[in-house]
Amino acid sequence: MRYLLFLLLALGLLAEPAQAEVTVAGIFGDHMVLQRDKPIHVWGTADPGESVTVKLAGRSASTTADADGRWRVELEPLKAGGPFKLHVRGTNKLTFKDVLVGEVWLCSGQSNMEWSVARSADAKQEIAAAKDSKIRHIKIPRRTAGAPMSDVTASWEVCSRKTVGRFTACGYYMARELRKKLRVPVGLVNASWGGTRIEPWIPPDDLDAEGPPPANPQQPSVLYNGMVHAAVGYTMRGAIWYQGESNHTEGSAYTDKMKALIDGWRALWGIGAFPFYFVQIAPFRYGNSDPSILPTFWEAQAAVLDVVPETGMVVTNDIATLDDIHPPNKQDVGERLALLALNRTYGESVVDTGPTFKELVVEATRLRVVFDDTGGRLNTRDRKAPSHFEIAGMAGRFLPAEAKIDGDSILLWSDDVKRPTAMRFAWHKLAQPNLVNAAGLPAGAFRAGELIKPDVLRGGPIETGYTLVYDLDLAKLAAEPRYDADRTAKIDGAFDRVAYLLELRSNDGVSQYIWVSMDAFTDDVKRLGVPSVATGVSLQQSVSGVNVITNVKGVEGAHRTDGHIEFWPNNYGPANGAEVPGASAKIWDFGDQPGQPVAGYGCMQVHIPSRKQTVFAVNHWRAGGAADIGIGNSALDPRTTDWTFARNAMGYNHKRLRVFVRLK
Repeated sequence: MRYLLFLLLALGLLAEPAQAEVTVAGIFGDHMVLQRDKPIHVWGTADPGESVTVKLAGRSASTTADADGRWRVELEPLKAGGPFKLHVRGTNKLTFKDVLVGEVWLCSGQSNMEWSVARSADAKQEIAAAKDSKIRHIKIPRRTAGAPMSDVTASWEVCSRKTVGRFTACGYYMARELRKKLRVPVGLVNASWGGTRIEPWIPPDDLDAEGPPPANPQQPSVLYNGMVHAAVGYTMRGAIWYQGESNHTEGSAYTDKMKALIDGWRALWGIGAFPFYFVQIAPFRYGNSDPSILPTFWEAQAAVLDVVPETGMVVTNDIATLDDIHPPNKQDVGERLALLALNRTYGESVVDTGPTFKELVVEATRLRVVFDDTGGRLNTRDRKAPSHFEIAGMAGRFLPAEAKIDGDSILLWSDDVKRPTAMRFAWHKLAQPNLVNAAGLPAGAFRAGELIKPDVLRGGPIETGYTLVYDLDLAKLAAEPRYDADRTAKIDGAFDRVAYLLELRSNDGVSQYIWVSMDAFTDDVKRLGVPSVATGVSLQQSVSGVNVITNVKGVEGAHRTDGHIEFWPNNYGPANGAEVPGASAKIWDFGDQPGQPVAGYGCMQVHIPSRKQTVFAVNHWRAGGAADIGIGNSALDPRTTDWTFARNAMGYNHKRLRVFVRLK
């Protein structure tokens, strides 16, 4: 019997139970760079209960795989150096060669971060000069996932003429500057994907939630799940981010999304508020007609600096290519990212940003704009007067301003603006201003002061007997409205009439208003505001006794006319499901069909069907600056007369909606 067992073992016909080999996560490999001066985390899989030991440069740590076969160790910090070997031993042994210890940066975003050295300016010369083997790069493969993926298949590459063409250009040029100043190895973890929005990169609220690996890279959290999560825990110094082109119509909503991204990553990495430096997208000929959409987005990007600590921003308005959304000059981008890191992370005494707004002083017929971060003085790139400044006064219309440098200030004036109250700088999607500081770094777009707000009610009531219920600055549009005034609790008693007053002033200074009142269509005052998900309002019905008073050409006044309202937070289509007389079933007008999801596009519209006339529309409020707002019928898109898809909210520097009732 013993002989038979021996024979079977020898022939391989009888084997001992198989054991799983110890593995490490795919982020680890030959030629990797590990973060200096911080605890180094290494993790992987093994048999449940299996002992695992990791050794690196005289440091050692051991652990036991948990019930799911996962293990993780922490090695004591190391100074910069190498090359070393990383040894991992369980039932088997793994060895990783040519391991360096230095500075590690995560590089993420869309195409301008993914943009390679080979596709950037002076590519041949840059590739020929790439000889620094202490810069290393790992590209995380493009991958979406419905749930966080804990591993990845990728390889570290050593910088050389053969490899550097594949490196992220922004990251590489940043790393090259850090190498010059710090003289330590630099590793780049490149998790980027061209054309993607910010939402897919934001971590999910529930990391344990399951879901299919979806194909659409624009869905929330799918790129965090598929590309970032596998690197979480890999000790690093900080992150750089270049993204926004795909979100550029959103205005202030982008600030909140950036905060969610940064806070989410920091919480998961568990290394504190690591530095997060990002690039402001460049001027470009975007197809939308409103030139202020991009400056409003720049403003939202800059606002991140005020709400998220340990952040910095690179301005690129001086190195744009207006007909190319991918400016080839990535050298300056990388070098400016390096300046932020050298000053704010590594304590080097360098100027790391261009002039930034400090305060606005009104001086009779002119404005004084005071700046910080001048580096000693303000200057212009072309030695001409500062360009792209505008001022506005009582008329609320911005006009080009004369500008003069005065120490750390710019003086602004115009013969056409006698009493200026507000200013703006570089407020155009194609603006390439010339203002720089002593270090040659450019100033970014901003605005300051107070525009005089129009109010048609200053001249007296439009119709008497009405009481204010809601007052909403539509610049604050969001999924759930943030009213400037909510007086629902003070409305005591029944009401028989409802009125809406919409006031708009375009960026060109043209003011419009429309007042529409009607017989009450509900007895609940809380159902009269923006029909968000929280209110539960979904109304598509006729209304009676409609009065319309307006100064908008092409929109007729009305007295005691029948009307129609469409109030809901849902998505909606053009089908005339309610069979509203005269409505089209092919275009979005006054007979649309609400659908799923309820937390969808959203519309708040009043119509006069007999005239095929939109009175006013406020749609897509969750889009913030990209919402749809209008009076009368829209002519912006042949698919719609009710302003759906207009995305024009940024075209108004004043937009206010008030809701009134007439008490019985």
